[in-house]
Amino acid sequence: MAQQPLWLLINLDRSADRLNTMRAHLGSLGVAFERVPGVDGQALDIQALPASIPGIEPELYQRCHGRTIRTGEIGCYLSHIKAIRAFLDSSSEHAVILEDDVFVTPEAVKIIHDLTADGTPDDWDMVKLEGRHKSFPLLLRPIGQDHHLSVMLMRTTGAAAYLINRRAAQAYLDHLLPMQVPYDHAFDRDWAMGLRGRAIIPYPARAKGGENYAASTIEAQDEI
Repeated sequence: MAQQPLWLLINLDRSADRLNTMRAHLGSLGVAFERVPGVDGQALDIQALPASIPGIEPELYQRCHGRTIRTGEIGCYLSHIKAIRAFLDSSSEHAVILEDDVFVTPEAVKIIHDLTADGTPDDWDMVKLEGRHKSFPLLLRPIGQDHHLSVMLMRTTGAAAYLINRRAAQAYLDHLLPMQVPYDHAFDRDWAMGLRGRAIIPYPARAKGGENYAASTIEAQDEI
């Protein structure tokens, strides 16, 4: 019998309302999750960078991304790294990583089950369930009646909901620090890490657009 994927929800300590909303939302889908306390960018000691925060080098970020780093981007980035480490510290083979402003459809839950069940094709390392751009998808195979596992021919950005295996998680830890660009740009470079990055089209989850879902607090922006 296939092991159930580990569901991880990134949530700031000051966002108890979002945690309650997501607990009710995921509970209605029959999904149990573990909370990953998010790294609050507003609470970081930015004056001591980079020594106070390993892996965060403002000058490197400026060179690579072309603008000043923002505290919210640091918090978001380190929160996802923290969630990935929590996954690798577990015994699970797969993990679903969510931000706390995402709406997950019932179809997404079934798709995740279908992708991780015994006997399914081994043709992905990371699967995006949400994205900010549809880009140019190359459809690989159907998942259910209305969705396809796809390769995105251009970047989609967005990191509010995705599925990873342990190979992808380890590659992210090996390659994503020090921080050079925002997290949703960095983990989208699966091709540079030898990973099989995929997306579900149409996306079965959405961020910042569902009812009762306001703008993200995890990546609230303040420039350093």
